[in-house]
This record gives sequence, structure tokens and C-alpha cells, in this order.
Amino acid sequence: MNTEWRRRRRLVSTAISILAVLCKAAKVDSMAPMPRPVVKHRIELFFKDPKELKERLHFLHSHGFSAYNLVNKNKKDTVEEWVKCIHREIPDAHICAHYSLKYNKVARRGVDEHEAKLQDFVSKTQAQEILMISGSGKDTAWNTVIALDVCQRFDTKISVAYNPYFPDLTDQELEDQRLSQKISVGGVTKVYLQFGTNLDRLKSALEELRNRNVTVAGSLFLPTKQLIAQQKFRPWNGVFLSPEFLSSPENAKSIVVEMMKLYLQFNVEMLWEAPGIRTEKDLQVVFDLVEAVLGHQRGEESEIDRRLGLVSTIKAQDKLAGPGPTKRPKTIENVL
Repeated sequence: MNTEWRRRRRLVSTAISILAVLCKAAKVDSMAPMPRPVVKHRIELFFKDPKELKERLHFLHSHGFSAYNLVNKNKKDTVEEWVKCIHREIPDAHICAHYSLKYNKVARRGVDEHEAKLQDFVSKTQAQEILMISGSGKDTAWNTVIALDVCQRFDTKISVAYNPYFPDLTDQELEDQRLSQKISVGGVTKVYLQFGTNLDRLKSALEELRNRNVTVAGSLFLPTKQLIAQQKFRPWNGVFLSPEFLSSPENAKSIVVEMMKLYLQFNVEMLWEAPGIRTEKDLQVVFDLVEAVLGHQRGEESEIDRRLGLVSTIKAQDKLAGPGPTKRPKTIENVL
């Protein structure tokens, strides 16, 4: 098992070098500069109490993950206390704190009171980024557009959510209009894409967002039997999954791999949604997905392998490393 992990880590490290070489080659073929794609991974944290949060943080950080998202799905959530906890445990952490307008309303009060609560949060938060979420999808007097206008008075980076997967075209047009309204307010620096399985919709959305002055983060599910069973029994609101995705972990993996390829192509940050990566087994799933994305199947050579001799390089590294311990860090930082 240890030998296999060492092989995978060496494979990932070599793959990073390959991407750099490919980007340099592309520059030679094009007058327009092509920056090297730098795809980062974020983890949406799922925990029951502060003790579990700390344990999860140290596990993830030991494997190279230092960017985290904190969800806000309850009125009792103490998001800012969680932010402070993360910074105490992982000083170099990058945190995106979700702010739900639905769960942060001031009871029996109006827009002014809601604005004051938001201003207090934004002015005091230690999070580097805030993801503004309506929490309901309804057009009310206190909505995301008004909240974004409030946030322009502060320096904190603000993100918004977007779902390109609505089956009903009327619903999709409304969602597209809402995104345009949000961005037109100003101050939006990033767009988080909902998870879905319609790859044509995803590609179209990424092409459209490339023309806007924002970065993009795309959601990912671990394609496990447990996740599929959960989505069959009680699907999440606004998550649209195809029958093919729900038919088996193997089919789900194939779809996630294609999504990751699109994310890599468009230089999209990858967000592993809650429950996220919690165990070594989850981490193994991520490694398997990365290998599939890069075309590395055991005993086979991909097109990249043939062009750049990756398989020969890995075999040579294996021979040099031998059966003994390796000095390579046990991390998947910058895995793509």
C-alpha cells in the first residue's frame, strides 16, 4: 500500500511539471500569452463541534489542503467563531465564509436591521472571502443584490452562487438574469457554480463566465455509493443529477472526471462539497479521480505520456526510490 501511495505522489508531482511544459509549448504556438493553469482545491467543511472541526482541519492540512469553505445552513451557526478557530489552528488558511440572508435575518425587523447585521459581520470577519447566498431563491425586499451593494463599502472579497443546471428553461433564464444583476452591482470577484451533471450546460456557463471579470469555483461531489444513495433518497434542493449519475458509482465517477477536465481547461478552482474529504478513503477517491483526469491508467500510456515520456520517468523514479521510505511529503497540494 505504501509503495502504491508513493507511486501516486510521484505521478502527481510529475504531472504538475507536464502541465508547465505544455503551457510553455502553447506559448510558442500562439502570439497571445497563455498563463499556466493553477487549479486549487477547496474543501467545504462538515463537522459537529469545535473538536471535530480541529481534527478535520489538521487532517486536511497534513494532506496539503489549506482553503476551506464554511457553510451557513442554520440560524444558530457561529460562522465567525469557526473562522477564528481555523486561523488559530491553521494560520495560513484561506477561508470563504458563507453568509445566508435567510438564516441571518433579524426577527420581525426590516431591511435596515438586516443591512446593519450584514455590515457588522463583513466589517469584523477574519475570512478572506464571503459567499453571499439568498438561502431561498425568492425575490424579496432583502435580497442578494441589495446585500452586495452594502458589501461594496468594505474591502473583503465577495462571491456569489450560480446554478447553470435548471431543467426548466424559464427557471434557467431567471437564474441567468439574477447572476447578471449580481455582477452588475460591482464588487463581485468570484462565482461559485452549483454541482450538476449536464456537461453541455457546464461548458456553456464556463465559456460565458470567461468573458466576465470574475474567477470561478466549481463544485464537486465525491462519486461514492453513499453519496448516490443519499441523493436518491433525499436529493438536495437545486441539485440536478442525471439518471446515469445516480445509476452507479462507476458512471458517477465518469461524469465527475469529465467535469474536472472542463474545470482544468477553464482554470476553475475546485470545491469539494460537504461532507467533503474526511478520511483516508475519501482521499483515495480523489487520487483515483485525478489519475483518471490526467489519463493515467495503470499499465497504460496516455497521449501526454507518449509525448513526454511520463511512464518512463515514473518507472525510473520508482527504481531510484526502491522499496524503502520516501522523502516526498504526504500531500496532494496543487494536485492538478
